[in-house]
Amino acid sequence: MSAVMDSKSAPSRLFVNLLSQVWVRLVSNIGARLLRVPLLLTALGPDDYGRWLVLASLSSWLSIPKSGTATVAAGSMSIATGGGDLHAARRTYSDLVVFNSILFFVLALAAFLASSFLPVHTWLGFSAERSGECGRALFALCIGVLLAGMAEVFGARLKASGKSHVPALWQGVTAWLEILALFAVVGYTIRFDVLAAALLTVTVCSTLALYMRSRAVLPEVRFDKFCVSAEGLRLLFGKSLHYQALPLGHAMLLQGQILVVQWVLGPSSVAVYSTARTVVRVISQGLETVNHSVWPEMSLLFGSGRMDRIAILHRSSVLFSLGLSLICAALFLLFGPWIYALASGNILSADRTLLTCFLIPIPLNAVWYTSSMVQLAGNRHEGVAKRYILSTLVALTFGIPMTKSLGLPGAALATAASDLLMIPYVLRRSVAITQDEMKGLWVRAYRDILKLPGRYTP
Repeated sequence: MSAVMDSKSAPSRLFVNLLSQVWVRLVSNIGARLLRVPLLLTALGPDDYGRWLVLASLSSWLSIPKSGTATVAAGSMSIATGGGDLHAARRTYSDLVVFNSILFFVLALAAFLASSFLPVHTWLGFSAERSGECGRALFALCIGVLLAGMAEVFGARLKASGKSHVPALWQGVTAWLEILALFAVVGYTIRFDVLAAALLTVTVCSTLALYMRSRAVLPEVRFDKFCVSAEGLRLLFGKSLHYQALPLGHAMLLQGQILVVQWVLGPSSVAVYSTARTVVRVISQGLETVNHSVWPEMSLLFGSGRMDRIAILHRSSVLFSLGLSLICAALFLLFGPWIYALASGNILSADRTLLTCFLIPIPLNAVWYTSSMVQLAGNRHEGVAKRYILSTLVALTFGIPMTKSLGLPGAALATAASDLLMIPYVLRRSVAITQDEMKGLWVRAYRDILKLPGRYTP
């Protein structure tokens, strides 16, 4: 095994992972998002801000194909390095570089054609004079999403070394750099293409920095053209294809609902809906600090065959996430309207009913998504991926009549249908993989939380 892998014990890696996730998801992502809303809302106005959100939503769909390959490869590389097989990790990394490079150029060409020839400005209600501005903005946003996919390639190498905190820390820095870039630009212009170009510049610099850091940390896992094989590319594609159902379902619930609200209620309602969702997703970001802290550690444990430790992490993390989600939801019921008004700069308003409808799915999602970390970490995600895409189709279909009949609260509440369908399968499957038992699961989880450090020491 690489000396890099021996530099920290497992409890130390968990602690550092947790701190890095708190930084990126609670401090940086939430702070940056809460600052971005009033910044752009004030500069653009509600209507143009809603159009900007739709434009960003369209480009975000490109994150679906690029996210699956890097995530699957990161799991495979971590399992390999956890078992001491650096050559297998190098093969996977080489396949990943080739696969994502091909994907980048193909999707970049598609983005260029779409932004050049599709009447996106008409869909968003732009005048003909702003068609070029709209097309250039869409293309720049798309390239930024694709470059972020290449950054995930280098992040996968860092995760395989047991240093998953490094890409997380840099992601947090990038979020603040984007805010600074937007702040600098809106003082001179509010053209969409210039705003998008500013964000793209930050992404380019961030990707280059992550590449150099990953190369220095784990030089043993490098690109080698002789390690690339058709069989490796086929396996990576197959695993990634199944995994892509997860970000696709996520996009359908989040970005898809924005398109539904735009279609049914108009751009001003998109601004209200998206701002409320951004505020409430503070809780989800908090829960993801737990999920993304245990995920890379579970992958390393799969490589060493320590199912007992994976079972401990699974039980304790699911119960902890559920409890945290319930506490945060209760606090949000009290302070949600005030936080929403602060986030929107008192420009928009949302009643307590809308915020409550956003809060209801949070604890349900916490149970199954945290439990699914076992299947994701072990690259055994085919079953959960298939069921997630089906459940999100149900939720999205359900959301159309809900939005028409109940307005924004109906659009927010409809997402709970997906969570209710996912919980039974995911929880039972993860328990089976970890060789655990459903009977007494929650009691053992409570005891695990009380004595997790002692039980988890090597």
